[in-house]
Amino acid sequence: MHYDDDCKVVVLGAGGLAKEIYGWLGDKIEYFYEEKKTKNDIYGIHVLDKLVGNHAFVVGTGNSSVNERLFIKAVDAGLKPSSAFVSSRAYIGHDVTILGGTIVVPMASVTGPGSIGLG
Repeated sequence: MHYDDDCKVVVLGAGGLAKEIYGWLGDKIEYFYEEKKTKNDIYGIHVLDKLVGNHAFVVGTGNSSVNERLFIKAVDAGLKPSSAFVSSRAYIGHDVTILGGTIVVPMASVTGPGSIGLG
């Protein structure tokens, strides 16, 4: 992954992708966030049910409409999108822009020209 070594993030979404996101980001995760909290922690990382503070975040769900809603909710709560997390095992083509708050997973193929927007 390409990221700032000091960056800790809140992962928006703590459901089905939590294991994969933990596998990709590991100790970069400060908290998970779940709108309808069903667990207190994932792999020892606390799950929040409220978005507060001055945290960086990434969106970690597999549903684009949920991603958009969570992104807006996080920004409205004062959180900032993190840098993008891009797996070294993903293919990123020429003329591709990837903005913050996103995760590009291993084995993904992103071809250009094009961009992935915030979150």
